[in-house]
Parts: sequence; structure tokens; C-alpha cells
Amino acid sequence: MLIKDLVLPWQDKLRESAEAKLVESDVDSTRTNANNMTVGLVNKVLKMTYKSGDVVPNGFKLPVVQSADIALGDGTFEKVVVQETWFTAWDDDKTGSTIGSELFELAQNNEHIVVRLYWKWSAKRSEVTDVPITRKVTREDGTSGYEPLLDENGNTRTRKGFGFPPSKVVTAFDRLDRKQ
Repeated sequence: MLIKDLVLPWQDKLRESAEAKLVESDVDSTRTNANNMTVGLVNKVLKMTYKSGDVVPNGFKLPVVQSADIALGDGTFEKVVVQETWFTAWDDDKTGSTIGSELFELAQNNEHIVVRLYWKWSAKRSEVTDVPITRKVTREDGTSGYEPLLDENGNTRTRKGFGFPPSKVVTAFDRLDRKQ
């Protein structure tokens, strides 16, 4: 038996294994390279609509509730809502992603779901604006507040920012509560 007869089957197996890992790595890469991650409770997923009321194709929005466990002192804990923040999720016909539809279906079939969302900020250049820089001051009458920070010419100093927070777009998710 020749060495090439022994090596060729192994080369084929290695090539198949590498191709399989490439397919898996797209999903894993999305999770690994996500800019942000949030864990929270989802009670509903809504289809996005235009101002006219028409449904936005492939667009979904969902509020995610984040909570904290507060120790009650007797060894028990109570969950207290810290914040609720909105996310958007999209189905993408080009890549075959069905993130929005999957979340929508899970929310329809369950009273609530606990998810780990992998997400990124999304904004348009037109949403960037000059935001005044302020500083906290205490006035002579004892009140405090924020006043604009002025430059040497008496003009308000600004920085680039957003008039409204940019949207948070879900790139992947994991369901954490598997109890049906």
C-alpha cells in the first residue's frame, strides 16, 4: 500500500471538517464579534409599521426589560425592573437571516422569553448633530443645574453626537429560558 493511499482519505476528511467549520463560524462569528450584549425579558415582539400604518417588510421591534435582584435581608430576593429598552430585529433575504421572525414566533407562542441579544448600534449620517457641552453649576441662590460650556469667544462649545439615540439592531440571540 502506498502512502498516498493512506493520506488522501484523511485529506478529504480534513477538507470536509474545515468546510463545516466555515459554515458554523458565520453564526459563531456574529456572536463573538457583536459590539454589545444584553440579557433581558421579552414579553412581546411587534411588527414595524410606517407612519401610515403599513407594515415594514421584514422589520420587528421589541422591548427588553432588564431587572436586578434586590436582597430583602431574610435570604430572599426580589426582582426590580431597572430599565426597558427597545431593539429592532430584521429578516434579511440576502443572507437568509430570520432573526426577526424567530423572535416574533417565540413571543407569540410564549408568555415571555428570556434572551441574550447580540446587537450593534445603527444610525445614519443625517442623525449626527452638534450637541452642546454642558457643565453642572451651583448658582448663588443655592440651586444647581446645567449650563452650556463656553469657549474663549463666548460661543457654546459642542461635540458630535445624536439628537436621538441610534437604534439597537439585533444581530443574533440565544434563548435562555428553555422551560415550556
